[in-house]
Amino acid sequence: MTQNKIIVNVLANKHATYTRYLFPLKVFQRDLIDLGIHVNFHYDLTSPTLYMCDILLCVGGSYRELLTTTKKDRQAAIQWLEEVSEDVNKFIWFDVDDSSGALRTYVFPYITTYLKAEVLKDLSYYTRGNLLTGALHRDFAASFIKEQEKTTYKGPVTFDDLKKIKIGWNLSLNSWKYYSCSNAILGELLVKNLRSYSVRYTTPNLSSRPVDISFRGSMWDKIPTVNWWRKQTRQMLTYYLTKKTSVISGGENHIEKKQFHKEIQNSKITLSPFGIGEICFRDFECFINGSLLLKPNMDHLLTWPDLYIDGVTYLSHKWDFSDFNEKLDSVLSHPERFEEIAREGQKRFQDTLTNGQEFARHFLSMITT
Repeated sequence: MTQNKIIVNVLANKHATYTRYLFPLKVFQRDLIDLGIHVNFHYDLTSPTLYMCDILLCVGGSYRELLTTTKKDRQAAIQWLEEVSEDVNKFIWFDVDDSSGALRTYVFPYITTYLKAEVLKDLSYYTRGNLLTGALHRDFAASFIKEQEKTTYKGPVTFDDLKKIKIGWNLSLNSWKYYSCSNAILGELLVKNLRSYSVRYTTPNLSSRPVDISFRGSMWDKIPTVNWWRKQTRQMLTYYLTKKTSVISGGENHIEKKQFHKEIQNSKITLSPFGIGEICFRDFECFINGSLLLKPNMDHLLTWPDLYIDGVTYLSHKWDFSDFNEKLDSVLSHPERFEEIAREGQKRFQDTLTNGQEFARHFLSMITT
């Protein structure tokens, strides 16, 4: 137990606090205090105690909504960043965008640390110019498509600024009580005072499951580099629709959350292609419901907690889908041989939601090194 007290003020909107990335800071509050970390939440810039801290952690995303000016453009954001950087000793930016790329490069001159839920192992990618999206998996997809897509790349990071990039924590620590509820308003009320993870798991008994493959994913025609991953997955599945294979495939029509979870509970394999980002809610819904997760290889990423160990917690296929059918055929031929992977994925995910001491240690390392 540490004797030093570290005050961390978190600036974010309330919705993020109760439902998404900030939820573990509430669930594991006691474990954080045991390490001397005291977290306070602030939801506007007018709080008189906002800057009374050792560390200010700002959650990106909808942060511009908090600006007190009428203008919410980038220039207004930069002016605010300049002011904050002068008022705090340590300024941490938590980029909660979905992918490992597309960094908000304009914030780097003003912050001490730049957190991402997932970070590329090859940091030099962030220093490159002339990219389309700045997200590795989407730039990869761009080489396979004919459609024109608007450039969204925000520019390179300097080599000196690479040392500011650190791993935060990923979507696995969101409030699953909220995301399992079909009514968003009711879900937010349920989790507002929740101080623990409430998750009901299904045993990964793959051999007895009636559905072979499950994939529900809507198409993103307006964003070709996102749509390619889902479109390619759908196309590969057409082969199995001609065989005696039970496949759930869809996404155009909305279904209730209970039905969605039931489908995964009944499926041997759940497919989770990349989208805007590499990590998806479906990955963890797969762990919860005891299905075997099959998705594009994740070896290019560093993330925390690391639930993506190929052949241990999930099964990967190559980004060009060249071994996609081979992987599916192997599982469908002998599902019992892959059951241990589904079990281990679920076990490690379950451990993540109950090990507050491990989260607190990661958080301490993240804010002090």
